[in-house]
Amino acid sequence: MLCDFGLSCTLLDSSTYADGSSTAGTTRYTAPEVLSYEVQHRDRKSDMWAFGCTSGQILFDLRPYHASETNFAVLRAISDGRAPFEWDGPDEFLASISCCLERNPNERLTIEELVLRLDH
Repeated sequence: MLCDFGLSCTLLDSSTYADGSSTAGTTRYTAPEVLSYEVQHRDRKSDMWAFGCTSGQILFDLRPYHASETNFAVLRAISDGRAPFEWDGPDEFLASISCCLERNPNERLTIEELVLRLDH
């Protein structure tokens, strides 16, 4: 499942940014800072995490944290600092996607930075 309409949000403007009233989400795609309640709301940085997780699933036909079968196991993997995917020696494209999955939200690419990287 790549979308969760039960968590749909109202768009504030014509951008793709949705201001959510909830930090809930599908665990495999939810940014670590949202799950640990370090932030009160989802934001553009957590959206980039979800984008990276979705991209990995599309590219490799594997769910994020695919070795973890239960939500508890996924939460354990996240709390242990494991990445949603293990990519050995990623090419430039995969390296760009993996920059969306930086654990520190301040080190994640923005959508604008990602577009610039992929445009080269």
